[in-house]
Amino acid sequence: MNNQDWNAISDVGIDNVMLDIIEYATDINRILNNISDLISDTDKFFNCESGEEFRSKFEELKNDFPMMNENILSYNTDLLSVKVDYAKRVQQSVEILQDQQQQYNQN
Repeated sequence: MNNQDWNAISDVGIDNVMLDIIEYATDINRILNNISDLISDTDKFFNCESGEEFRSKFEELKNDFPMMNENILSYNTDLLSVKVDYAKRVQQSVEILQDQQQQYNQN
């Protein structure tokens, strides 16, 4: 059996990536809120029809911010599924090996 026959995952590694994803989503959300504040403040010096159009277009984009954040965080759900599925497969493998060992011992 060569090394290509083995598959494994690192629970700690996946947990760290999941924490990183949460941190990135939080950072992105903070940055987008800062941008929103900056755009809102443009009415102080960009108070004309073009400025209104600019702020209006940004508000349309701003409506997508929560969905963007949810999409980023959805990677955590996927990673959790990987962990759970892998643990199930490991448990199934253990059970198969235990059954085979019992059968061998009975013969």
